[in-house]
Amino acid sequence: MRIYLAARYGRADELRGYRDTLRELGHKVDCRWLEGDHRIADETLNQPDVPNTEGIKFAIEDYVDVLNCDLLLMFSEIPRSGHSRGGRHVEFGLAIAWLKHVTVIGPRENVFHYLPVVRNMPSFDAWLDAMQAAGGAGKFYGRKN
Repeated sequence: MRIYLAARYGRADELRGYRDTLRELGHKVDCRWLEGDHRIADETLNQPDVPNTEGIKFAIEDYVDVLNCDLLLMFSEIPRSGHSRGGRHVEFGLAIAWLKHVTVIGPRENVFHYLPVVRNMPSFDAWLDAMQAAGGAGKFYGRKN
């Protein structure tokens, strides 16, 4: 299964560990944002006279990575607990719109996390245990192949 991991950028180190675990289990994890410096400085976000080629590149990479996944795991935060730009919410929305399998790991942050097509799990370990108990990610998500 091709898996995309969506989370607050500050959790990248944590998610690299999950990525490695998933790869060891035979999954393909394509998240270019986890591979290196994939962050735009706050001061460069809103410079109207300067095209942000780095921002365009990162946005297209994330868009394509979500488009190509079978499953998006979104690692949520406690609602209103901190500052974040919210890219994970866009990735979540794209995955829902493109009919991907979606699971929120952690607390529900907004009303869309209640959609019937969204699974919710309290932690990565709980998700991993449930997925393995079902016989793998494909069976956990009802895939025939």
